[in-house]
Amino acid sequence: MFKLIEKKSNFLSDKALKIFIYLGAVMIIGTTVVTQILLQTGGGVRDEPIDLSDQVPDMFDYLAVFPDGLPGWISSGGVFPPENLIFNVGLKMGGILYIIIGLDLFLRTNSKLNTKSVNEKRYNFISLICTSMAGLNIFLLTFFPMDKSLIFHLICAFSIFIPVVIWTFTLFYSRKNIDAEIKFRNYNLNNIRKYIALMSLFSFLLMVFGNHRIAGISAVGSIIGEWSLMFMSQFQVLTLIPVIEKNKYN
Repeated sequence: MFKLIEKKSNFLSDKALKIFIYLGAVMIIGTTVVTQILLQTGGGVRDEPIDLSDQVPDMFDYLAVFPDGLPGWISSGGVFPPENLIFNVGLKMGGILYIIIGLDLFLRTNSKLNTKSVNEKRYNFISLICTSMAGLNIFLLTFFPMDKSLIFHLICAFSIFIPVVIWTFTLFYSRKNIDAEIKFRNYNLNNIRKYIALMSLFSFLLMVFGNHRIAGISAVGSIIGEWSLMFMSQFQVLTLIPVIEKNKYN
């Protein structure tokens, strides 16, 4: 079956892929930003202390107590109504879209690689695994809100974050030669992708080690890292648009 898939160059038209990319970005960015605004401005129970320590081992219970309400993490927008409805619908749709985009991108990239492009083929296959994992876990995340299923929520979250960071690099390496001549606003597309990948890695590290309860610095660092990683991943997806535009003239 895999051999059969490899023979296809794509299953979405350029126009459809472009729509899916924009729609996916709107779903992810729009959903997370809107739900966060509602969380921060809604007041009421959102500002009350939240204790989730009963969901974690005793040695980590201090990490799950929030005396001023949930911090501004993306997942906090999926806890209270009505924003949790937007969160659940938006991320489910976004997850499905990115699985489809990832498969179509895999086919397009694979069709342009020759038999000597062994490393690029490996990176492309890793990209497919990463987009599938990230998309699936974006979808699954909505079934495990952090206030009710914290451990499963964290497993899903890191099953998104880690593949996303890896994907920002594997996309760059798998298409480095294919897109070598493409520019966006006079900037080489490969350079843009490389900087986005490095920023994604930095954002992930800031997210993990930027929590004041772990690293002794403000939790704001962790929040900024998570949001930055989300935006960097979307920017990397959007780097496919100049490639699609170039195809129009070929």
